[in-house]
Amino acid sequence: MKRDSQNEFTNDFLRRFSSWVGLRKRVAVWLKVKQWLMANVKGLEKDVMIGISVRDLKEAELEILRHVQRSQFGELSDGPLEVKRGHPLYRLGVVCEQGILYVVGRHNDTPAFIPENTKRQVLLPKHHVTELIVRHIHGLTGHAGRETTLASLRVKYW
Repeated sequence: MKRDSQNEFTNDFLRRFSSWVGLRKRVAVWLKVKQWLMANVKGLEKDVMIGISVRDLKEAELEILRHVQRSQFGELSDGPLEVKRGHPLYRLGVVCEQGILYVVGRHNDTPAFIPENTKRQVLLPKHHVTELIVRHIHGLTGHAGRETTLASLRVKYW
């Protein structure tokens, strides 16, 4: 399968979901099946825990975000995503960690008592997954207005 056809297949798969929670759960299950198959191919006896843990959901979220960013910002680099000087994202203060772009900006100079996860936000491009995340946050805030939803969203995402 070519890279473009893989991206199109994955994007089509992601578009089939109408909730962020459902998408994360389904991807977590697929990752667990992949882990089990890889262990079987390598001949390793591996105890596969039945059910999905919080760690599985976090890993699924990271995989989804990696794919979404690569499908939108893939022109940045073939390997790990890097933002070059002169690119429009460069002014945001974007860094790449574990294959995910984070907006850091001026937060590098913040005091040490502020938690690390609030100093950087995951960069979300225009994508169906972004819409799912915004709807999810909107529901978590009790269907509050735009400003409240945006403020809650900006804790983790940009």
